[in-house]
Amino acid sequence: MKTQTSHANTQQKLAFVANTAQGMLNFRLEVLQALQKMGYEIHILAPIFESTRDLCHAAMALKQNGFILHHIQVDSQGLNPFKDLLLAYVIFKYLRLLKPQMVFSYTIKPVIYASLVANLLKIPHIAIITGLGFVFIGDGIKKCILRKFVCLMYSVSLKGCFRVWFLNADDKDEFLKRKILAPKKADLLASEGVNTEFFSPDSQSPHDTQTFIFLLPARMLWDKGVGEFVQAAKILRSSQDIRFYLLGQSDCQNPQAISREQIMQWENEGLITYLGFVSDVRAIIKASSCVVLPSYREGVSVALLEAMSMAKPIITSNAPGCKEMVIEGYNGFLCEPRDSRSLASCMQKMLSLKHEQLIELGQNSRNIALSRYDRKLTIARYKQILDQALK
Repeated sequence: MKTQTSHANTQQKLAFVANTAQGMLNFRLEVLQALQKMGYEIHILAPIFESTRDLCHAAMALKQNGFILHHIQVDSQGLNPFKDLLLAYVIFKYLRLLKPQMVFSYTIKPVIYASLVANLLKIPHIAIITGLGFVFIGDGIKKCILRKFVCLMYSVSLKGCFRVWFLNADDKDEFLKRKILAPKKADLLASEGVNTEFFSPDSQSPHDTQTFIFLLPARMLWDKGVGEFVQAAKILRSSQDIRFYLLGQSDCQNPQAISREQIMQWENEGLITYLGFVSDVRAIIKASSCVVLPSYREGVSVALLEAMSMAKPIITSNAPGCKEMVIEGYNGFLCEPRDSRSLASCMQKMLSLKHEQLIELGQNSRNIALSRYDRKLTIARYKQILDQALK
């Protein structure tokens, strides 16, 4: 269902296909605004309705920016072929009607089905692989079968893409190793970027209290390393005045979701404090001493980028999409994935640093964010690819 009608049929159009309106708002707003200023009419295909059929908060914010919204129903974790066929048909219907100059798509199902449709309609298309998802983490017969099927779907759908952007080299290498994609079509996009002006350090002295706060900002999923974080808290909690905070929504739709009962049990045991979901995380990042993400795999962690931009030292795992964030001992430490003792050891290193050393590590984080991950650099890549594809 379309929620807004285009008023300028002759204006050049760009279509963005995603699995959530929230992701488009949080990670790509400045990109969309910059392309809009270039004269493009911006169309977003994503789930935009609440269960009440009212526009969700993120969709309302996107609409207020002058973007044109089109509702698609994406069952990100589901395996129902009829729902996926319907998704492909709805994307086809919209793109055939809109005739955009280019299509950008994000996350597994939008990438696969928008790519197939764009190939069919002969529309230039950029697929952005924001991460490999739970399908590529872990083993088991069911997971292996699903992985092979997803790889086949990627292989078929991405053949006609103008380019495929990966957020880290490991994901790119995985696709090339599996011969999903021709090497000439694979490019690296360092990240989706961070707004370094919005996520800026406090002008006052960095956090300096007797209580040391470790913050893990992520969805409450096992493969984000939440379990290892809690185990590390068990190891370290008696050593000195330390707090362990979990920040992020519980995602019941994901097979890796941690139940609210489990989180409440940890909280009742005095291991962690659960802060839930917060739309603006800056005050919480500011109050923390160190930001931690022991994830098993990421595309590129936006949570870490935001923390780095706010001049926080970080601890993360030696895993794709995480290890790129840390220069060991310069702006933080790397732990081994799925290893709570390794994580606790890194936390102990951080606890042993003097306040001035923590400030230095945090400033180094900020410098890395500015030089490698500023969203202005991401915007420049979008402009560049449009020039290449549409010239």
